[in-house]
Amino acid sequence: MSDVVGFSGRLVPVVEPHAEETAADAVLAAALGVLDGSARADVALMDGPHILVCTDSETGTTTYTGPYGTGCDALAHLEDHEAGQQPRPGVRTVVCTLAPLLPG
Repeated sequence: MSDVVGFSGRLVPVVEPHAEETAADAVLAAALGVLDGSARADVALMDGPHILVCTDSETGTTTYTGPYGTGCDALAHLEDHEAGQQPRPGVRTVVCTLAPLLPG
C-alpha cells in the first residue's frame, strides 16, 4: 500500500539543497524583491507631475520648464524642447532630463 494518497506517476527523490545554494537563492530572491519594488515605485512616480531640467555644458546654466501633468507628458516634450535650447545648429550643449515634482 502506498503512503502517498491520490498520487499517480513515478516518485522522484527529494534532494536537499546545499547550504550555499539556499543562501544564494535567498540573496537572489531579496535582490529581485528590491528591484521589483523599485521598478513599481518608478512606474507609479511617472503618474505624477514632472519638470524638465536642462543644463548647458558650455555655460553651466540650468533652466527648468514645466510642470507637465505626468512623466509621460514631460517625456513627450523633452526632445523638441532640448533641440530648441541648443545654441546653434549642429552643436549640442544642452541636455534635458526628467525630474518628478514630489510633495514637500
